[in-house]
Amino acid sequence: MNLVDAAKNIAAEQDNGEKWRKVGDIALSKGMFTLAEECFERSNDFNSLLLFYSSYGDQEGLVKMADRAVQKGKFNVAFEAYFLLAQPDKCIEVLVKAKRIAEATLFAKAYAPSRLAELIKKWEEHLKEQGL
Repeated sequence: MNLVDAAKNIAAEQDNGEKWRKVGDIALSKGMFTLAEECFERSNDFNSLLLFYSSYGDQEGLVKMADRAVQKGKFNVAFEAYFLLAQPDKCIEVLVKAKRIAEATLFAKAYAPSRLAELIKKWEEHLKEQGL
């Protein structure tokens, strides 16, 4: 049994996110990309997955990771993935879900002008809810 296999077994036994992340880093440094991907997924290391998928243009992986990141509340990583995928509507959805209405509106002005009126109204409602 080699070092990577031993580390993977320990991570599996303890099912610890940090251990999975470390095994993923080791696997990545050894060129074991399939194992690295598995480890980063098990640890919910969305930052490493973003770098991993964007490095070799895996659009399917980026979409899958971004969807999971939104579910876990990791909106910044999801936004970046959707931006890299040139999906401005998804970027706007993430910003709105993160209650970043002002940023969503300004983003729409630059990247999705057809949604600007909708987001201005949403921003106005958001400000009223906050008493501003």
